[in-house]
Amino acid sequence: MASGRYLDIVDNSIVLKRRNGFPTQKWFFDDHSKTIKSVAFKDKSWSIQSQGKGRNLEVFKTNGEWFQLIRFDRNNFV
Repeated sequence: MASGRYLDIVDNSIVLKRRNGFPTQKWFFDDHSKTIKSVAFKDKSWSIQSQGKGRNLEVFKTNGEWFQLIRFDRNNFV
């Protein structure tokens, strides 16, 4: 991120933190499921909290539901 912060996992929430090099701050796009997965927890993906009803991001077991599908468009995750 421009501010030098990284997305990190605390419990199951995704939060902004300073770089620490832990695998909880590393992510990859899984082309098969179309989700962004955690390097630390390969069975979990970014997910909109409360099955799409919340306002926050969390990591949740990958299920490929609409609230986990991500695309990158014009420098933004959509």
